[in-house]
Amino acid sequence: MGVGQRKLAPLWTLALALACTQHTGHAQDSSSESSYGHHPALSPIARGPSDTGRTLGCPVQGSSTSCRTLGWGRKCRAGAGVQGEGEGDAPKHHAASTVASNPAHNGRVCSTWGDFHYKTFDGDIFRFPGLCNYVFSEHCGAAYEDFNVQLRRSQESAAPTLSRVLMKVDGVVIQLTKGSVLVNGHPVLLPFSQAGVFIQQSSSYTKVEARLGLVLMWNHDDSLLLELDAKYANKTCGLCGDFNGMPVVSEFLSHNIKLTPMEFGNLQKMDDPTEQCEDPVPESPRNCSTGFGICEELLNGQLFSSCVALVDVSSYLEACRQDLCFCRGTDLLSCVCHTLAEYSRQCAHAGGLPQDWRGPDLCPQTCPSNMQYHECRSPCTDTCSNQEHSRACEDHCVAGCFCPEGTVLDDVGQTGCVPASQCACVYNGAAYAPGATYSTDCANCTCSGGRWSCQEVPCPGTCSVLGGAHFSTFDERHYTVHGDCSYVLTKPCDSSAFTVLAELRRCGLTDSETCLKSVTLSLDGAQTVVVIKASGEVFLNQIYTQLPISAANVTIFRPSTFFIIAQTSLGLQLDLQLVPTMQLFVRLAPKLRGQTCGLCGNFNSIQADDFRTLSGVVEATAAAFFNTFKTQAACPNIRNSFEDPCSLSVEN
Repeated sequence: MGVGQRKLAPLWTLALALACTQHTGHAQDSSSESSYGHHPALSPIARGPSDTGRTLGCPVQGSSTSCRTLGWGRKCRAGAGVQGEGEGDAPKHHAASTVASNPAHNGRVCSTWGDFHYKTFDGDIFRFPGLCNYVFSEHCGAAYEDFNVQLRRSQESAAPTLSRVLMKVDGVVIQLTKGSVLVNGHPVLLPFSQAGVFIQQSSSYTKVEARLGLVLMWNHDDSLLLELDAKYANKTCGLCGDFNGMPVVSEFLSHNIKLTPMEFGNLQKMDDPTEQCEDPVPESPRNCSTGFGICEELLNGQLFSSCVALVDVSSYLEACRQDLCFCRGTDLLSCVCHTLAEYSRQCAHAGGLPQDWRGPDLCPQTCPSNMQYHECRSPCTDTCSNQEHSRACEDHCVAGCFCPEGTVLDDVGQTGCVPASQCACVYNGAAYAPGATYSTDCANCTCSGGRWSCQEVPCPGTCSVLGGAHFSTFDERHYTVHGDCSYVLTKPCDSSAFTVLAELRRCGLTDSETCLKSVTLSLDGAQTVVVIKASGEVFLNQIYTQLPISAANVTIFRPSTFFIIAQTSLGLQLDLQLVPTMQLFVRLAPKLRGQTCGLCGNFNSIQADDFRTLSGVVEATAAAFFNTFKTQAACPNIRNSFEDPCSLSVEN
């Protein structure tokens, strides 16, 4: 990116030097002081409670700040220091204390709003009518740049608005415009989270929050607020200043020469690679003769009475006067709305609770659907999908469009604000109206007030044998055993209505290479015996049989080339996969819950006792449990193995 540079005119430097020989300036340490240049037509105004009557004098001896811009990085060098206040400074007046609703943090907030107004982290307020790309704030003075925030304004209908916010946060590049949000050059859907950066959007704001200690809020129009963690104090550059707690001292001084807001703003310009943006030309106020009483009447009136003790009003009075001077319309009230809104926002950042000051004749706001505009409501909006969002919110209040009391925002059906009882529910990506129902194997659910109310019902169980060694019981307990015999998978503990046997054999060079060779289904005390081999052959009572077949209590068929299904009238079903290797899924109806024994467990929803043997003993290891269900006494017992079978053969 290019670097915009401004050299101070020699005549200006000479004039300032001559003036300084006749006047001794003092460093201002009050956050209420403003850097506005007063037009001759502006008469003095009443100062706020914390104003001391001091004027901005000449540069403080020994203080300086210089920045050098290199692409995204800007290297800053702070001066040696500042002198203290002179003996002639008036004592500060302490405003009456006001109980804040949340901790004040306006000293960590930089903002811009309305007709080119800016407030630095240190509280200095100035006007800079630039329409180029400028560094709003960036992390400087460190080897690694944590963040860099840039902005660009444009004129729309003769009113300035923010057309683009570009930021790099911990290596993630984010671009905000009125129509889209780009992350690393790609459009994203909100809310979005990646690499410690969270982006969300409401009807009034787009908010970017970074884990490193940064919060940015844009109202999609003229207002941009940036809040930083205190760890970045005295480590920032840009239009927001150096965040050192001392207004004017460093921001508007360069090599001991006082800068005007116009010159200070131009130093922060950062052109795009193919751009040569012209610096703004100072414009003369147009309407500075009447209407100044509007500002005092509004800001010092009852509407903002709760904020006066929290935020000094004097600088915002000057900003309001500037709005009137540069007002391009005939309705003076409309020209001061942005500054009134900013004062209200700063009141909230200071821990206050600004009241609803807008009305039909004073800066009216319209909201979509049936929403209402308020100056101070929780930014964590209750919605149909999250009806308790505001209860867990610790953020300060914000202005914007909100749902009336007793309603929530319908983020499912997108119908505006609705009573919670009318909220739809979501299941598998589809929306369902209140009263709708759906059922699964284990529950019957009804939509009520945006939430599914589910009643559990007995559900079937599934036991699986995968890879010839990996078992999952009906209660979903998983274990691995490499058997070499025929084993009882499941049967009723107190009857011989059915029995499922599995034949496991070695099929490799090591003991850990075993395969499922055949499955046997015995019905009615072995009156009907079905054997299904891994090759796909089916034997009914030792006679080879073609599928499909139906006999006694069982039906066997092939739904596809790779599968065989055996269905019984006893609540038992076997699903066998033949390719690439034989695998088995045993399914039991809910009526058999708690009645089975075997390697598939007892189907009682308790995993801890799945290794229970026929004698009632719960074995501690899978191998010991496995050996109790052998069907042939001559088969060797399985031993516990603690080695990784994949380390013994690359073919496993």
